[in-house]
Amino acid sequence: MKKDDIQKFEEYCSSLYEAFNSPLNISWEMNEKSLIGFFSIGSDYYKISCLRYDFNIWTYKFFFLDKNKDEFSQTSKGDTNNKMKVLSTIRAGMEYLINLENPNGLIFMASDDSEARKKIYFSFAEELEKKFKYKFLSNRKSNYQIYILYKNIDLDLVLNEIDKRSEEHTSELQSRVDI
Repeated sequence: MKKDDIQKFEEYCSSLYEAFNSPLNISWEMNEKSLIGFFSIGSDYYKISCLRYDFNIWTYKFFFLDKNKDEFSQTSKGDTNNKMKVLSTIRAGMEYLINLENPNGLIFMASDDSEARKKIYFSFAEELEKKFKYKFLSNRKSNYQIYILYKNIDLDLVLNEIDKRSEEHTSELQSRVDI
């Protein structure tokens, strides 16, 4: 391998590492049941949606503004450096929620084909587990992988909240189909 190739590779890795450890500023809006964050990179806009449920259990969802549809969706896009900054910002947003609300449960998921994203989210959950003394569980079915962090609460309560949200989501989708 040529010395120039090694140097290019090292510079590339260095820029990715820097991007991954450089979260963007998030503009937060809060009420008693939600914490919503917005951030952007250039002309790309993102939204973090954190919802509080019973027993101080929170969900954490991430969205990208699809300009063609003028709505937020869970589809990702962008170049590698921007993706690394976005991931860094997602992780920083999780830590912000935990520091602000000290949730008994935090639930998030990856629901696309990206194996890399699932592995990165898994590592985020492991970091949060250690840093904030949570218990951590994860399960995967098809393209869906769920990550559950919990403490100071019985796991059955967390799982019951997930079941409630799943039923609500299914009912909402069914009502859209019935119209």
